[in-house]
Amino acid sequence: MGKIHEFPPQECRGLVLAVDEAIANVIRHAYGGDVEQPVELTFHLFADRLEFVLFDRGVAPDPARLEPHALDAVALSGRGTHIIRSIMDGVSYEKAPGGNLLRLIKLLPVTERNNL
Repeated sequence: MGKIHEFPPQECRGLVLAVDEAIANVIRHAYGGDVEQPVELTFHLFADRLEFVLFDRGVAPDPARLEPHALDAVALSGRGTHIIRSIMDGVSYEKAPGGNLLRLIKLLPVTERNNL
């Protein structure tokens, strides 16, 4: 795996896992498992952070399912949100015109922020 803005390889794998988990959740929950539906992923680099933004046109998420739960209180299939939140520095869901937005934020290492 290549470098992602000075993140060590383990953190790069974590970022990939978080985005993959988020896309899987959109397919599973917003689209009811229909893999033919579109999920738009955009990436933004800011001076202090990376942002991954997913847009879907499926069913809006249930806010109660988005709240963090203790791992021992979550069924095996419900751990994706916990994984995403443990890897990313910020996670937000918003209703958007025509669909839903999921924003995943990872702060850049301090040394990388100083180089931008």
